[in-house]
Amino acid sequence: MPDRRQNNDHDLLVELRTEMKAVREDIKDLKDGTQARLSALESDRVTQKEFQEVKKDFESRIRFIEKYVWMAIGIVGLIDLIGIVYVIEKLNK
Repeated sequence: MPDRRQNNDHDLLVELRTEMKAVREDIKDLKDGTQARLSALESDRVTQKEFQEVKKDFESRIRFIEKYVWMAIGIVGLIDLIGIVYVIEKLNK
């Protein structure tokens, strides 16, 4: 009976050793994959100078669009005012 128990213990140790090897390999793969992803992110990052250039360009485009939107609103308001005056003139006749 003790011989059988020692065999079971030995088999269990062999199985645990095999599982530990697999776990170590999985951890190594995760570590390597994470390192590769970090390297890719670092190479694709934007510098502060590039960010400022894009921000400046974006702001100038927004200012340009705002200017024409306000002009369009003014023109629509003027057309609306002319239309109201025209309707009031027609109603008074």
